[in-house]
Amino acid sequence: MRCLSVILIFIFTLCHAGTYHPAIEYIFPLPESGLHSPQVTIFLRLHEELHHDIQNLNTFINITGDESVFHGQVIMSSDSRTIIFKPDQNFPLNNTVYVNILTTQIGYTDFNYYFTIASQNTNYLPAVEDFDSHAEIPISTSSAGQIRLINGVAVPSDFPQIEAHQYGETAPGYIFISSNFKSSGIGNYLIMCENDGTPYCYRHFNIPHNIANFVHQSTGVFSAYFFAPEYHVILDSTFAPIDLYRPGHGYAGDDHEFTILENGHALMTMEQHLTIDMSQVVNAGDSHAIVQGNMFQEFDADKNVIFEWRSWDHLNIEDASNSMLRESNIDYVHLNSIAIDYDGHYVISNRHMDEVMKINRETGEIIWRFGGVHNQFEFINDNLRFSYQHCVKPVPGHPNHYTMFDNGNN
Repeated sequence: MRCLSVILIFIFTLCHAGTYHPAIEYIFPLPESGLHSPQVTIFLRLHEELHHDIQNLNTFINITGDESVFHGQVIMSSDSRTIIFKPDQNFPLNNTVYVNILTTQIGYTDFNYYFTIASQNTNYLPAVEDFDSHAEIPISTSSAGQIRLINGVAVPSDFPQIEAHQYGETAPGYIFISSNFKSSGIGNYLIMCENDGTPYCYRHFNIPHNIANFVHQSTGVFSAYFFAPEYHVILDSTFAPIDLYRPGHGYAGDDHEFTILENGHALMTMEQHLTIDMSQVVNAGDSHAIVQGNMFQEFDADKNVIFEWRSWDHLNIEDASNSMLRESNIDYVHLNSIAIDYDGHYVISNRHMDEVMKINRETGEIIWRFGGVHNQFEFINDNLRFSYQHCVKPVPGHPNHYTMFDNGNN
């Protein structure tokens, strides 16, 4: 057992990932994996500098199906390491896709494998090529109604009522709020305010759906998640939309995590809902249950997906001990945060599994699991484990230190 102190300090040994092929460090989709979106792309990274030895990138990846050959474009990501095959058309449902990697070009035997596409239509979004990433979002600088004052600042009548109680010296900076239009009499606002509740900057949006996850990114821009049609909006200093991000591979969006990294890459959580016969998983399970899988993706600076991690590939549904596995709708993972650790790998929070997990950013393999039924740590001076946690983040400048909000539901 690894040891963990009550203030979440622990030491571990990094596991070196095995590979399916001696030249390939990471590949997606995983060999023999299933339940993939018809819009999935194929991508891989080679060990070290082997990608420089590729003789013909256009023919390096070849794709066939059960009854057809799939044409597409093979490109090198802006990270100069990830090779991506983008099909010209969606893969058919319930189809087996055969992948041929011509690693003979770099002095190795060719690598052949297969994966399968989901057999059912689910909540896939339109293909990226059909999506206008600069579509106009209706906005206005104010909303209808009488004007009122908050600490001397004029705001519209449907502006949220902010009440602040200060009990000591506050940290520097502003507070970010996204209001909920479903609340009676409150408009849909993004708000930056002083610690005493005085509005500093705000914008009203004329849209009939919620906005969430309003944050200031490390690159200087702002972002917020719009619940329809499920995308993250990039905002300038006046909170006006300037760009959009949406999940790759047609997945439904998710408001929990969107982070733009300093190198221009981005991290994003997403969902996939599939009908699964849960009677084969638990006694008296629903034979047509809607089960939500979770995944996260890393995008390069050109918005290409260069890494994807899926709960279907790594987590067992029955390990979500607190979920109602006999219900008709099951959310067994509820991935609610991603962060980059001090050593460059991912740290994620799987809320409904009571689990924090570290994942190798190069290979996709699990490095360690903290909490849940597969816990690898000893809890010191703590008789109650955390449960249904949120927002697990590394502490900058302090390796192996993390913060966590323990909801303590269980």
